[in-house]
Amino acid sequence: MFVLLQLYKTKRSCYYNGTMYTTPLFRQTGVMDLNTFDNSPRRGASEYQNSLGQKYPKTEIGLNTNTKERILLEAAALFSKNGYHNVSVKDIAAVVGIKPASIYNHFENKEALWDAVLDRIYELYMLYFTRLDEALATANTFADVLNIMFYELREGSQPFISQGICLVQSEQFHNERAASMFNDVIIDFSADYIRKCFNECIEQGLAESFDTQMMAMLFMNSVVVLNNMRVHELDGKKTPYDATRAFEGLQRFIMESAGVESAAAG
Repeated sequence: MFVLLQLYKTKRSCYYNGTMYTTPLFRQTGVMDLNTFDNSPRRGASEYQNSLGQKYPKTEIGLNTNTKERILLEAAALFSKNGYHNVSVKDIAAVVGIKPASIYNHFENKEALWDAVLDRIYELYMLYFTRLDEALATANTFADVLNIMFYELREGSQPFISQGICLVQSEQFHNERAASMFNDVIIDFSADYIRKCFNECIEQGLAESFDTQMMAMLFMNSVVVLNNMRVHELDGKKTPYDATRAFEGLQRFIMESAGVESAAAG
């Protein structure tokens, strides 16, 4: 049985927004307790359950989505497409279908809304690794590990995360919080996690030796690029790659690099 959870019981520090957080599992992030994610009363969206039996909050607007949630989700979409400084409160209100003044019933100002968007991106991004830790505890082969690791990436079931990665990548040059999230969390923390995951697989004999640091960097660079593609796909735009097929190809490449038959990946 795969025991990455044991590896991540050792403490590691991650800096975000000027604050140090301790991994693994990110149960307490300073933003919210991820244990309450599924039934947090402030969320207007319901949850969904993937085929691994794991629960996530939906990040798509539905009939039951409350106004505050709609504002946050629509603002994130506009910020990711047009940039923070090119989106006004009036623009957000128009998409939500409310008067601009109504936004201030939920957020003090545009900056407060921006902070709420970044907080939500961080929460959901870290939830992916929490769920990944939980699922990896049941993995018995390298194929299992990659199937679990790539599941959400292939499915594209969290458009908010795709928009969020695209957003902080573009805004990192203009906003300190976005820069911290992109470089310290999405790149540094994530690549380190994936590298340690691959190292654990090699140590347990699930895979042959390969350059885990380079592969982790390739993995995260691909995630960033393909999530940008997915945002364009959500907008109905043509892209040079189909994100789902590209993630499937990357999964096969990692399998082959680790000396495992790619046919074992499902």
